[in-house]
Formats: sequence, C-alpha cells, structure tokens
Amino acid sequence: MNLILKNPENKMALQEYIDKNKDKCLTPERVPVLLKGKKELLFVYNIPLDYLYFNIKNGRFKAEYLELVRKNGGKELDPTKKDDAKKIQTLLLNLDLIETKRTTLDIKQRGQWNPGIMTHDGFVIDGNRRLSILQNLAREDSKFNVMKVARLPSTVDKNDLWKLEAGIQLGKDEIVRYGPINELLKLKEGVDANLSPSEIANTLYGFKDDSEIIRKLDRLKLIEEYLEFNGVPQKYSKVKGKVEHFINAQNILDFYYAREADMVLRKALRRAIWALISDGRSHLEIRKIRDMIKLESEKALEWIKKIAEKSKPIPPNSVVTTPEKTLAEHVSETIDHEFEAQEVEEDDSKPSEVKTMWINAIEALNVVKNKNDLPRLLGNALENLDGLDYTSEQLKTKQCNELIQQILRHAEKLKTKLG
Repeated sequence: MNLILKNPENKMALQEYIDKNKDKCLTPERVPVLLKGKKELLFVYNIPLDYLYFNIKNGRFKAEYLELVRKNGGKELDPTKKDDAKKIQTLLLNLDLIETKRTTLDIKQRGQWNPGIMTHDGFVIDGNRRLSILQNLAREDSKFNVMKVARLPSTVDKNDLWKLEAGIQLGKDEIVRYGPINELLKLKEGVDANLSPSEIANTLYGFKDDSEIIRKLDRLKLIEEYLEFNGVPQKYSKVKGKVEHFINAQNILDFYYAREADMVLRKALRRAIWALISDGRSHLEIRKIRDMIKLESEKALEWIKKIAEKSKPIPPNSVVTTPEKTLAEHVSETIDHEFEAQEVEEDDSKPSEVKTMWINAIEALNVVKNKNDLPRLLGNALENLDGLDYTSEQLKTKQCNELIQQILRHAEKLKTKLG
C-alpha cells in the first residue's frame, strides 16, 4: 500500500509559490511533530487552495473512501482531478452535518486558527474536512481561498507518515471521533506499513503493550470474514453500528476455542454468529451464546448448529441489492457515524427461520438456567399452552402431532406426581 501520494509537478509549483511569496505566506506559527523519533518544528504557511489536495484514503475517512471507490466501479479516486476531488469534498461535507456546520461557523467567525498538515507535494494529511469547508466558503468570499497548513519535509517515509497521522487523529482523546471501523482500518494500515503492533501501541498510547492492538486487528479480521461470507467484501457500511457485535463474537469464540479444538465445529459457530448478525439479532442477544456453551445446554447448542447449517457463504456477485444510487447520491450519505447506531426496532410479524431457531435456542437455555426452579418451568409451559389456537389447522400437521404426543407423555408422568 502506497501511503505517500506523489505529485512532483505540484511540489515544484508549491515551492515556487512559497519562494516568491515568503513574506506573505509564511506565518510565525510552528507545528511540532515527531519524525524518525525526533521532535521537529514545521513551518506553517498560508497556501492558496489550488495547491492543496485531499488525502482521505489513509485517514479518518478510510471506510467511507473505500465505499466511494466501490461505488466508483472499484477505481481509485484521484484528488488531483477536478471531478474526483468534487466527489471527495461532497463526501467530507456530508459525513457529519452537525460538525460541518459547527466548523463552518467557527471559521467564518474566527478564521482558520488550527493549522492543517500537508505532505511536501501538497496532499493534506490532517485537515481534510477543513479544506472541504474552505473550498465551499471560497465560492462566496475570496478571503477563504487560502488554508493555514504546515509542510512536511520531502524525506518523510511511510512509517513516519502513519505515525504522524495516527498521532494526530487516533490518540486516546480522538478515537471516538475517528469512528470504530476507521480506527480498526487505521491499525491495519500501520501493519501494512511494516509497523509492529508494539510500535503502533507506543505511538498511540505511549507504552509497548501490544495486546490491545492485536485484539483489535483480530476483530477487524472477523468483520472482514463476515463481509466476505455475506458476499459484500470491504463494504464496511454493512457493519455500521455493529462493532459491538464483533466484540461479543470475539469473546464468545475465544471462550469456545478454549474448550473445542475441532476446526469444523469452530467454523460452524462462526457461521451461526454471522447468520444471527445478518438476521438483526442485537449484540446483547448474541452474548447469550456464551451462556449456552458455559452451561453446556445441549439442546440450545443443537439449535445453534442448525442455524450454522442454514447459513451458507454468499458468492460476491450474487447479492440482491436495491437499484444502485448515483455516485452523487451516494456521497451525500453518512457511512460511518461518530457513534454506534442505535438498535432498530424490528417487525416481528413474520419471524425468519433463523429467528425462530434462535428463539428455540434461548428457550432451551432458559430451561437449563431454571432447572432447579420447577414452578417457573411449569409456569412457562402452561403459559405457552395457554397461547395455543385450538382451531388452527397447523395442529393437524405431522410436526405438531409429534410434539403433542411428546407433551402428552410428559403429562402422564406429571399425573403420577399428584397426591
């Protein structure tokens, strides 16, 4: 992965502008950065917007960028081209309308007081949202046609660039604003840039314990496996608001793997979890699988196995989708919100086959949990029987007939217990 975009022509033009207008564009401000482990102070310039380009493919908006590329037929967007730059700008402005409005008002009232950072070639690695807002404002007032930005030396390498971006955008105070999916993608990008998990941990948190980084990278692998299983690889919008599901999935799988070495059974459990996530089960519901394993609820686990058997991988090009939106329509939507999405209330009028099996698994789990509370078990059985519609034709089916026979056998046993 090439983390450093190159534009030698703009590099020369930018240098020529700075040399000719040093008195006008050089500010007294300096931005401290760490490069190759040493602190450096970068000069800050007022640079016309025409010399600056977006760079969102490696930053806070990585998931959104990948989605935009997918909608663009898989073709990378070139921020040096006017049409592509416009798509990127529209995406940035619409990702968080409240933040865009707040920053726009702030720049109008106080000007741009927080400098961005650009590469030597003019690609903005910190301040892309500010750049998109300034471009918007400059259409109405030419005073906004410049951006205050620090310039990195031409010798910066991909490791330094990742550390710099991560230090700016992914520190502990910024992780929530970064977005849960983009945080994970940024960590993967660090590994792709040949940084070790301990280097990444040291950059982000100031200590070399890499356990949290490794844990998060493994979580991203689960997310990517889930997307591939559902035939939508790298379509991260499909897991918007579901990162908590994968945290619970990780805990469940770790718990199960410590008890079960059979790879076929391990894969089956993952398939069942993917099916439950796809079917809309909440992360709190899915957490109950751990109880099923811990309490060795055989009947509950049998239902989980049936869910796994029901769940099959979907070929990438066979996913049925709604009519494709135009690229312009797509970039006006938010993909990865600042906070996890709220659980959506579902329509229970027509439960899916997976949901029906899941309900059966939960009921089997509750039987095990309440095995010493006989009044509760009997009360639950009675409540279910009270809910029967004795006029329903379903009662005549073979399945219901077999179940009724089993219930009657239990009733005969219970009669022997009456005094």
